[in-house]
Amino acid sequence: MNILKNISCAILCSVLLSGIGLAQSSGWIGTVAENVAPNYTGELRPAISAQLDRAGGISVDYAGNLITIHIHNYSYFPHVVAGDGWSTAFSFTNTGLTEASGTLNFRDSQGNPLPIAGQFNYASAIAHPMSVASSYSFIIPPGESIYLSARPVDESGGKKIGWAQLDSLGSIAGMVTYEHVVDEKTDCFFSAPQSSLLQVAAIPVDMDADSGKRMVYSIVNPGTQNISVEMLLISQESVAVGDPILVKLGPGEQISKYLSPDQEHFRGLLVLHEQKGQSFLAFGMLEKQGLPTAIPLILFQ
Repeated sequence: MNILKNISCAILCSVLLSGIGLAQSSGWIGTVAENVAPNYTGELRPAISAQLDRAGGISVDYAGNLITIHIHNYSYFPHVVAGDGWSTAFSFTNTGLTEASGTLNFRDSQGNPLPIAGQFNYASAIAHPMSVASSYSFIIPPGESIYLSARPVDESGGKKIGWAQLDSLGSIAGMVTYEHVVDEKTDCFFSAPQSSLLQVAAIPVDMDADSGKRMVYSIVNPGTQNISVEMLLISQESVAVGDPILVKLGPGEQISKYLSPDQEHFRGLLVLHEQKGQSFLAFGMLEKQGLPTAIPLILFQ
């Protein structure tokens, strides 16, 4: 009888979880188990229901115990720049009801760890001492935010370009802000949200040589296999312009460069897709007379 109860509980929990999905960080789990695991909130005694405290999975053993499996979430920042007047700042907000944690890993264009001079600022408004590392870990209480500034380790070492990956537990929303300073005055300041993995995407293009408008794109391979991303310009009339450009990237590699179409004036789309359906990251910027701003991606289902 107990075995049948536990099997029915496992089936019930599996059905309920299939409807929850990873986008939600909490939800009520109905169960006929007699024990509640420590990772669950609710009654401090055997109960027939338990509240899932963060995104993850649940199983039930034959003793009737609820077993939790927390799933790591990954988000990305395809463009990080520090040096030559540039700095990159990150803001992270815990949108859930329980404590969240994360680790931000920096990589250079070859996929190697990228040391940066980082400094945390928490809700207490107290700035932590600056430290040099390629990986920064943090914990955020529910509803609170933290900030991490990323500056070059050596101000005289020129501009460093790379990307970053956030490995998190819980519900964390991220934003990145770029700032350029000349003679202690900010002449460029813009932000972009965290990025997700792509198989197909497009970047709006509006280039005009006469007014000094140019486009910069970044493509990143965050995986462990080689990828081949095909780039194709599509005009406003939905006509392919020129030949496709193939970008091949090894694991962890990034490319960041100016788009150079044959025409000095072009409006349309730069369509990106990975030839074998593997994942990549992309980021676009429109630069006018030396001042860039982020371009939102168009995502395809």
